[in-house]
This record gives sequence, structure tokens and C-alpha cells, in this order.
Amino acid sequence: MNAAAIQPTTPKDETMSTPDAPKTHCVKADQVLEVAEMLLDLLDEENEALTHHDDAKVVQLADRKDGLARLYADHMNSIARAPSLLDDISDEQREDLKGVAEDLKEAGELNIRLLKGEMEANRRLMRAIVDAVKEKHAETSIYARDGSIEDGLSKGLNSALTFNKEL
Repeated sequence: MNAAAIQPTTPKDETMSTPDAPKTHCVKADQVLEVAEMLLDLLDEENEALTHHDDAKVVQLADRKDGLARLYADHMNSIARAPSLLDDISDEQREDLKGVAEDLKEAGELNIRLLKGEMEANRRLMRAIVDAVKEKHAETSIYARDGSIEDGLSKGLNSALTFNKEL
């Protein structure tokens, strides 16, 4: 990837060095740090929502999480293809990047555990509902065409079912 393809399209930051002075600022490192911090904040928010079983909040965050995760991955892929992008960053920036990367790793691992737990809880709930419906269905009688009451299950007929959507 050429250097022009990874440069920001916004006006240059005032702290960037001139060609005559040593580089003291790396826009790419700042971009990665900013995106990583935004993703970290979002993961913390989603983890909090998962802890409180706030499914609506998790759904609300999904598109933003996907976009930030893709953007972060794009930045990291750019750096992997051209590691020299980080050659001239300050020690402070390097430490900031390492710190946020570690925090992001921990938040991501927690997010995975919480998401798996929620999926398992939802799977168990649905299994319990299906089992209860099957059990109730086995006891259900239905009206036949002639108006008589029949055992619908033994004839392979289905009975009507309603449920409360607010589960």
C-alpha cells in the first residue's frame, strides 16, 4: 500500500513535523488510538447492557460496533502491511497504543463471554418453551369438521397456539 493511500483526507494537523524537522506526530497512530478508544467505550457499554440483559441496547449498538470493529481492523491491517508507519511515533504514543490494545483485548474477551452466555440463556429459554408447547400439545383436543372433539395429536393435526410477545 502506498503512503498516499493511508494518509488522512482532512487538513494536516498543526503538530505534524515539517520535512526539515524530526517527526513528532503520527496521524495514523492517532487515528488507530482514537478508533480503538471509541471501540473500547462501545464494548464497555455493550458489556454493561449484556450484564443487565438489556437486549434493546445491545441491538442498538450492533451497527456502530460492526463499523468501528471494521475500521479498527482496517487500520491494523494497514499497519501490518506497512509497519514503518509506526516507526516515528513517540514513546508516549507507543505506550498509549499498547495500553488501549490490552484494554480492548480484555473488553473483547469479556464481550465474547457475555454474548455466549446470553445466547445460551436464550437457547435454553426457547427449548423450555418448545418443550412446554409439545407437552401441552399432547394434552390438547381439537374440534373435528363435524364439531366433535378429537385428539389432534394422534391424527397429526395441529392445534392453535398463542404466546405473549413480551417474553
